[in-house]
Amino acid sequence: MVFKFANTPTETGEFTGPADNDLMTSFTTLSISTIDSSGQQTKAFIEYLVGNNILINEQNRIDQFGHYKIDSYTQVTSSVYDLGLTNIGGNGNLVLDKHYDFATFTISTGLEDKTFVFEQGIPALVWNVNHDLGKFPSVSIVDTSNTNVFSQVDYVDNNNLTITNTAAFAGKAYLN
Repeated sequence: MVFKFANTPTETGEFTGPADNDLMTSFTTLSISTIDSSGQQTKAFIEYLVGNNILINEQNRIDQFGHYKIDSYTQVTSSVYDLGLTNIGGNGNLVLDKHYDFATFTISTGLEDKTFVFEQGIPALVWNVNHDLGKFPSVSIVDTSNTNVFSQVDYVDNNNLTITNTAAFAGKAYLN
């Protein structure tokens, strides 16, 4: 399903609730139109998704996403649903008037994969990361502007690694 992020009230093909520029991980409710941007009715699909995970991402910007569990939905008018959400993870911000994909999302069936987000709040050349994932994870590094940074990653063991940067900066490392 595709919806445009808009101000209230919700029109056909739009969703509302969070404020412009809210973090994708900061909201737990939103209102969506009963008809998506392509003109499709969403009722049966939304009913099916309650209790399941969805991914909401800005079209053509997979780095701007939120991963949620739909806890509930309530039809508040003949054209609007309110969704109750539990945030599981994400990155980036919602931008007014952008289009977002809403899709079912399951990371895995069976064993859940472990992930870890390391935050380096003080600029540093070397980041020592204790992640306790019990594996040698892939690592993605971003600065405080969420710009990808390429750094050297050295695995100490399956629970620790060291990130060596070419210059000291603060940011995050996403491990999975």
